[in-house]
Amino acid sequence: MSFFEYSFIDLLKKRAGKYLNPFGLIHERRDAFPTFPYLFHPLMYSEDFKLIPTYNVGIQLRGEISYLVYVVHVANGRGSAANVVDANPDKAIGIHLFGRVPSGIFQGSLLGFDFYTDKDLKDVRHTTLGGHSILSISGIGPGKIQLWGEVAHYTKDKQKALSWYALLSYLWHISEQWSLLPYVMYDTLDPDLDKKDDEVGNIVFGVNVSPFIQLILKLEFRNLVQGKEKAKQIFGFGIAYAF
Repeated sequence: MSFFEYSFIDLLKKRAGKYLNPFGLIHERRDAFPTFPYLFHPLMYSEDFKLIPTYNVGIQLRGEISYLVYVVHVANGRGSAANVVDANPDKAIGIHLFGRVPSGIFQGSLLGFDFYTDKDLKDVRHTTLGGHSILSISGIGPGKIQLWGEVAHYTKDKQKALSWYALLSYLWHISEQWSLLPYVMYDTLDPDLDKKDDEVGNIVFGVNVSPFIQLILKLEFRNLVQGKEKAKQIFGFGIAYAF
């Protein structure tokens, strides 16, 4: 990524260049992976399905205060080589908006909306509508409960796809250094709503262990079911260090 940003005031900033597409809970924060509970990306962010391009080249207007964040951007979109060299006159348009709770027992909770549309090199339009939320409740014993949720509805010509996931976790601060975060997630994607037996689904169990604040050990088990194929079990282990 390489972009220039100028801040007029907190509620009005201009960003221009190559950037991560602002969409949902993780797209713009994609490189900050230690901050996510899960080890693998949810299906709606999979590189195999491309509901949303990862990167774009364009201009953003954005703003942020304690309880509101917004981004409006115009970019090259899929109708370009690597989203850099524009190959058609159409421009991508995107909106990323969410409100959040800045303090209290619900601090960290948020609710947001996303819209993105562009055309590809064959002049076919792609449009994705999304919603995202986090319900965070602190003061539940020695930690806090979080419920993450995202949904995306995608259209390409006559094809319609739907993907969503829900994740429930409990962050337990065992001591000043140690913390434990077990979670369970259901993650699903239907790449074509008009076809049968093409759904992909995951039931995920995982845990993050932090022996001290910066180091996170991630362990995850996924039961993957795709259409009528035999279910697959995937185990994953990761180490993350946040500077």
